[in-house]
Amino acid sequence: MKQSNVRETISKNMSRLRKANNQTQNDIGEILGVHFSTVGDYERGRIFITIDKLIVLCALWKISIDVFCKSDLKIEKIITKQTVTVTEIY
Repeated sequence: MKQSNVRETISKNMSRLRKANNQTQNDIGEILGVHFSTVGDYERGRIFITIDKLIVLCALWKISIDVFCKSDLKIEKIITKQTVTVTEIY
């Protein structure tokens, strides 16, 4: 997988998972110790997230780094149960 594809996949998945979990860029910024605008830059693919911060996000969202970086995730929010389902799309 090319670096540009990985960056795009990570950016999209980060935005999707954050929104699916009703978190703001500010929420994620506080967790990662960065400004909310940096989170926006990660999500737009303007800057590449560091591995230490990626590990924190994967632990937070209970997803493997491999899936997070390589799979285009489809996020389905089941409103009645208030749970988030993550499926891989190949």
